[in-house]
Amino acid sequence: MLSTPCRYWNSPHVLQCGGGEGTDCRDVGGTAFASKLAFDFTGGVFTRICVEAETNAAALQICNSALEQEVSTLRSRTSTLERDLESLKHDIAALMQAAATLRQENVFAATTDGVKSRW
Repeated sequence: MLSTPCRYWNSPHVLQCGGGEGTDCRDVGGTAFASKLAFDFTGGVFTRICVEAETNAAALQICNSALEQEVSTLRSRTSTLERDLESLKHDIAALMQAAATLRQENVFAATTDGVKSRW
C-alpha cells in the first residue's frame, strides 16, 4: 500500500511511500528505486521522506545528517526565543515600575489636591 505522500531528501521527486524503514518508495509514475529508507522528520514537521541511496546504511547516513541539521536549526530558534523572553521580562519589569511610580504620583496628587481644597 503506497498511499502516504512523501519526497526525497536529496532529490525533487514526488513519491508515494508505504510504512517505515526500508519501505518501498515509488515515484508517482510507479518507478521503484533500488535502495531507500523512509523517515518521518523534516523542517520541524513530521513528514514521510524517502531517501535514494546505494544502500540502507548510506540512506541512514543521509537521514542522520538531515536530522542533525534540524536539531541545529531548532537549537538556534530556541536560543533566539530565550533571548526574546529575557528581553520581554525586562520590559515587563520596567512597565511594572512605571505603573508603581504613576500610582504613587496619583496618590500624592490626590492627597495634595485634598489639602489644597481645605485651605
